Amino acid sequence: MCGIAGIAGQHALAFDGRARLARMMAFLRHRGPDDEGGWASAHVALGHRRLSIIDLHRGRQPIANEDGRIQTIVNGEIYNFRDLRNALIQKGHSFRSGSDAEVVVHLYEEHGEAFLEHLNGMFAIALWDERQRQLILARDRLGLKPLYYSSLNGGIVFGSELKAVVAGLAGHHEPDIDLTALHDYLTFGFIPAPYTIFKNIRKLAPGEMLTWQKQRITTRRWWDLHFHEYHADDEATISSQLWHEVKTATRARTMADVPLGAFLSGGVDSASVVACMVDSHNGSQPIKTITCGFDRRDHDETSAAQQTAALLGTNHQQRRAQLDMLPLVDRLAWHFDEPFADASALPLYLICETARRDITVALSGDGGDEVLAGYRRYAFDAFENKLRDAIPNRWHRRVGALGRNWPRHPMLPRFLRAGATLSNIALDAATAHGRSVATLMPEAARGLLTNDAQLALHDYDPLQRVRDLYAACDAPDAVRKCQYVDIRLGLGDGILTKVDRASMAHGLEVRAPLLDYRLVEYAWGIKPAHLRERGHGKAPLRRAVASRLNPEIAWRNKSGFDVPLDAWFRKQPGWARNRLFDSNSTLSAIIQPQQVEEMWNRHQTGQRNIGHVLWRLLMLHSWAERFLSTEIKGVSSPAA
Repeated sequence: MCGIAGIAGQHALAFDGRARLARMMAFLRHRGPDDEGGWASAHVALGHRRLSIIDLHRGRQPIANEDGRIQTIVNGEIYNFRDLRNALIQKGHSFRSGSDAEVVVHLYEEHGEAFLEHLNGMFAIALWDERQRQLILARDRLGLKPLYYSSLNGGIVFGSELKAVVAGLAGHHEPDIDLTALHDYLTFGFIPAPYTIFKNIRKLAPGEMLTWQKQRITTRRWWDLHFHEYHADDEATISSQLWHEVKTATRARTMADVPLGAFLSGGVDSASVVACMVDSHNGSQPIKTITCGFDRRDHDETSAAQQTAALLGTNHQQRRAQLDMLPLVDRLAWHFDEPFADASALPLYLICETARRDITVALSGDGGDEVLAGYRRYAFDAFENKLRDAIPNRWHRRVGALGRNWPRHPMLPRFLRAGATLSNIALDAATAHGRSVATLMPEAARGLLTNDAQLALHDYDPLQRVRDLYAACDAPDAVRKCQYVDIRLGLGDGILTKVDRASMAHGLEVRAPLLDYRLVEYAWGIKPAHLRERGHGKAPLRRAVASRLNPEIAWRNKSGFDVPLDAWFRKQPGWARNRLFDSNSTLSAIIQPQQVEEMWNRHQTGQRNIGHVLWRLLMLHSWAERFLSTEIKGVSSPAA
């Protein structure tokens, strides 16, 4: 795992590229604490910060082909590099190291831009072809590794993190907030690709490739999920084949020349990964596993994780997050670069900090809910679709009006909370799903903005992104379309962004076997009816874990990685209130202070539980404090 950055452009730009690149690399030091490398010509400057995982002594980047005309820098891991290397050697290619990244330049020699299709891994790649004077940027299929870029005087600036690109643009472009991206953030809790919080900077989408040549930038998707047909096998066969895919993917991700372990929660996803690690483990010491919990029992999974660890015989550690952790928001704001509202980043940050004391690589269970339809909302989406089809169209509007007027209160029994379902009946299926994945309704998010900001947004609707993705999915059923939206929208820019930033803050590499693209493509052919059983999603995986591990673990109710935000904001209001009501905040021209104060008071008096909205605003203010100034704060001491 590493950090990459670079500049390509005309001679004058590249001549200044070395100094500009040095500033960019300073912001990526945490991603690669072990080594730094660089290369420059008249037209390009490439930089690499290295976290040494494979071939610790000879893997310095950039790495070139035999004649030096092709140079590459890679952030991530190529899990099938040994097979690729052997095949390339048979074709006459010479290797100078045992690094997985070296296969990239030789694959490019053999296959041109199609080289990406041969890679199995998580990666963000920059490749320079000196003869063609062409730069290629690419991001892995599911988006485990990030890549940002911006045009500059006909050239291009790119980097693993937004702050590095901002540093590369210094003196040419001043950061300017994109209000549509801000509306996206307030709605979803993150900013979907290709946009970023700044108008002039973009991020490459998962499975996307960019080429820069002759002052022109073009992008295209080099991978996507496509539906072919459903597997005709019975449930037992599907479960067995899926387990084989999990074992194969897990085994591939245990390659490392450094200490390795795993994150372990109380759920079936991480349990399946750790079980496969134990099956293939041949070391003398047990596998290390780590989890994080809270003082509140309803938000704590440590006992469930401990039960799984005991069953599997791992060397288990746990860390407990205390209520005095709110000041860590400044550290999170620094490492995430953009406003990011998933509060589970906090315990994940602490888990990564704990894990890095003993290991350099950790495996995780990320992706299981998206790939195997584990979220409860998929069942609700399917139920709403049935109701929508059963109710005559002329009644949809009336049912929607009934839902909008339905009483809403967190103390109501669940069976009386039908307002959202009834409201969604009046909407098309894509918009209804969009409102289920939005963690704050778009109209409520818009209401937080000042009148001037709302006018500048015109009729922008964050849910249009959901509708476009829903329509782009070629699968025949609604559940699969919802999964496709979540994989393309919330996975790469939400969950995987969280994992990347929280782990890289501590120089820790995290690998996700359940997001092996071969496993994902196999799961895409499982009938939706086979994905649910006993009210649970991920049924094929649960059946496999039940037969190979423990039925209780397999069918345990999903708890999630929730953070007790409502209690935190009530028990420690002073620090957070001062930040949210700072009259000197650079956000005062964008966010309405009256709306924030009203929400704060309603939360503190117990009228509403809206800790998740207050956290969203708190992270926005902390981000603005770090990044909306004459210079980015924290390059010398980002944790300060």
